Amino acid sequence: MLLFAVWWGGLTFYALIVVPIGTDQIGSVEQGFITQQVTRWHNAIVTLMTIVVLIEASVRRRLAWWSAGIALAVVTALLFVTHWQLSGMIDFAGRIVPASFYRLHSVYLWLTAVEWATGIALAVLGVLPDAIARTEDGSSR
Repeated sequence: MLLFAVWWGGLTFYALIVVPIGTDQIGSVEQGFITQQVTRWHNAIVTLMTIVVLIEASVRRRLAWWSAGIALAVVTALLFVTHWQLSGMIDFAGRIVPASFYRLHSVYLWLTAVEWATGIALAVLGVLPDAIARTEDGSSR
């Protein structure tokens, strides 16, 4: 549950709070350079979360868990590839982002939205019900 909170909560907080404030304070291009670095950490966390979800799916043997795990694995792989492509388009030394960057970046944002929605599905499928069950019966499962 802690890993879920770090992954999904971190993604939500960063998207809703940090990016808008950073963009307002330092501009979207400079905020983008920060986000490019933060995303490396996020990718590591979501990879670990994906592994945990797939292990949980194999233990529970439920289609919904497999579906969520596979969805998270696919979107994570697509995010890795897209992040790599986006990073290759940026001139870090000159702090320049070409206009062509933004079309692919919009794809990246949609993929991130799918990742976020998968987190909602995981919360409904298991994280919240398991936490409630542990509270009710006192087990640590």
